[in-house]
Amino acid sequence: MACLIAYHGWGFDHTCWSDWQAYFQQRKHQFYCFNRGYFGQSHSPEFWGDRPYILLLHSFGLHLCPVTVIAATDIVVVFNSFLSFHPTEPRLQRRSRLTLQRMIDRFQTHPHETLQAFWHNCEAPEKQHPESMSHANFSLLQQDLTRLNETDLILQSPTIAAFQQGQTVWVIHSDRDKIVPMVQGATLADAVAASCWIRIPGAGHALPFSHPDSCWTLPPFTTLQLFLI
Repeated sequence: MACLIAYHGWGFDHTCWSDWQAYFQQRKHQFYCFNRGYFGQSHSPEFWGDRPYILLLHSFGLHLCPVTVIAATDIVVVFNSFLSFHPTEPRLQRRSRLTLQRMIDRFQTHPHETLQAFWHNCEAPEKQHPESMSHANFSLLQQDLTRLNETDLILQSPTIAAFQQGQTVWVIHSDRDKIVPMVQGATLADAVAASCWIRIPGAGHALPFSHPDSCWTLPPFTTLQLFLI
């Protein structure tokens, strides 16, 4: 039996991992979901029980995950994430910052519409959208959206150091990602010495939620079958 913990990114909640949770729990493995608290009660699970400990991180979830959780992990799988949200190339960075600032400004006056547009651009299935926005924490969503402007994991950061402690790290990115360009994922993979890089064609930012079956056939998960017995 294995223990898996999954972290969602900005604009999602724990329900985005529902297919994954069902898949692994049907196989008698423990599967727990982090919840930032954008929609409903926040929750930060910890590993316990039989190893291996497997950590799934989507997008901004990498930056929401405590270093202690990363350090305790045997296998890390990172989907469509980044060191810095903005590209390093000056022209692309200016464009990215302008786009994000427009989104921040729009969110202040039209949060519902901004979220709907974000989910659409992610190519996230409707069933993976949070169930209700009636109790959405718009203040926290705004705060974390603004944080993206400053998000930057330098190579000497405790998070990167935790990745380099010996566990297996897979960095997976889809080539049709409109939120985080694939070059951002490649930069992350280069920064993690033990990483294995996988490029997925034809999928958007919500790769693990829109294409879960395809993800489960990828090398990190077929390799996991050796543990999941």
